[in-house]
Amino acid sequence: MIEAYVLISVSEEINSAELAADMMLWEEVDNLHLIYGEWDIVAYVMVEDVAKLRNFSLNKLLKSPGIAKTQTLIIADRVHDGKDSKKV
Repeated sequence: MIEAYVLISVSEEINSAELAADMMLWEEVDNLHLIYGEWDIVAYVMVEDVAKLRNFSLNKLLKSPGIAKTQTLIIADRVHDGKDSKKV
């Protein structure tokens, strides 16, 4: 299983919240967040292998209207510190 965070920049004419809602319907997207800064959305994706991640990036993400650019960060390893991750 390949897990990755995908940073997404949205074109100015597109509503980020609407795009995010549409993206949540994609089977590869586990969760996502609207963020401030250079990037507009960060998506956590899970796919079977690197070939499927490439296919997702090239044939779904980059062909979607409103997505200007992306950067994919493949997770190398998980680190757990024993803290309750639900605390804010």
